[in-house]
Amino acid sequence: MSVRKIFVGLLLSLCLALQGYAQDCETTLNKAVDEFNAGHFNNIAELLNGCIKRGFTREQRERAYLLLTQTYLLLDDPTGAENSYLSLLQANPEFVADEKRDPIDVVYLSKKFTSTPIFTWYLKIGGNTTPITVMNDYSVWNEGSRKYKLTPGFQFGGGLDWNYTDNLMLGAEFNLAFTGYKQTESGFNNGLDIKEISDRQSWMMIPIMAKYTLNSGKIRPYVYTGYSFNILFRDVNTITLINQEPSSGNGDAGQLTIFEDESPNLNYLDRRNKFNGAFLLGGGLKYKFGLDYLFGDIRLSYGMTNPVDPERRYADYRESPFSQGSAMEPITKYAHIEDDFRMHTIFVTVGYIHPLYKPRKLKNARTKSVFRKIGKQQR
Repeated sequence: MSVRKIFVGLLLSLCLALQGYAQDCETTLNKAVDEFNAGHFNNIAELLNGCIKRGFTREQRERAYLLLTQTYLLLDDPTGAENSYLSLLQANPEFVADEKRDPIDVVYLSKKFTSTPIFTWYLKIGGNTTPITVMNDYSVWNEGSRKYKLTPGFQFGGGLDWNYTDNLMLGAEFNLAFTGYKQTESGFNNGLDIKEISDRQSWMMIPIMAKYTLNSGKIRPYVYTGYSFNILFRDVNTITLINQEPSSGNGDAGQLTIFEDESPNLNYLDRRNKFNGAFLLGGGLKYKFGLDYLFGDIRLSYGMTNPVDPERRYADYRESPFSQGSAMEPITKYAHIEDDFRMHTIFVTVGYIHPLYKPRKLKNARTKSVFRKIGKQQR
């Protein structure tokens, strides 16, 4: 017999054994319920103990600890009841005692506990595009027209939220974003030349946000606002200059001769303000599955600063003070001067959320509403 067949056989035997044990524990749980209904409370804990330690599924543990909570309450053992209810929340952090389903003393006890996550972490990935708002125009020629175009980018990162309440959260993220834009300038130099600029940026973005979310239902919308501290660590610019000149040969009247000159990748990082900021506004939907979430999000990052360093708009001589030719190359060779502008990035992302549940006893119990309902029932 091959090793593979032996391994498959052992695995199958283990699965059957676990299935049989789970069925035995379901029988044990049903027997404990029968004992409870018959008023035999003293032996329920001992009956459930073996399966609690090594046999119950999470759903069975939830039912078992709820049964033990009720049992200890009837036995007037508050410590046992509290420990059982805390174990119930560890089995299912989203368990909520229901006045229509559960005894009123269980509902009262439940108000002394919470399992609301203190922190929630998430990971995300998505795409972006960056509209440009021009504040001041600069050009080698005072003629022609310029147009900024959208280009696709992408980003990924993650964040951590502090849950101030069930609905209100304060959060921070760390993201790497790769953005870009294109600019086309035409109609200059007697209306025949065209210039195309492609600028690509790499950012570290640290947003700080306040969020509001709905806390019930399978699909939960949320909104947020905040401010993002953006650190530019790479900026590459490529300039293509297309010269169109009338042909001078015989029979070529009205035709154009096209000369295209493309620059190498130009490092524009030293011409930039590396620290920038943006106002954030966004929202999305969370889809709940199990104890976690999947989410889709759209965010507008409204640029508050000009990424162009005005003092180095024309040239940057810091690295080579005497190499004025290369420092002035974007202007002298490619006729390019940058505008003052703001970058407003639209982010579309998807991601995964994992709440860090922490079942715990409250310092201040929320039992007043339950007292009022008990009073009404006794009247």
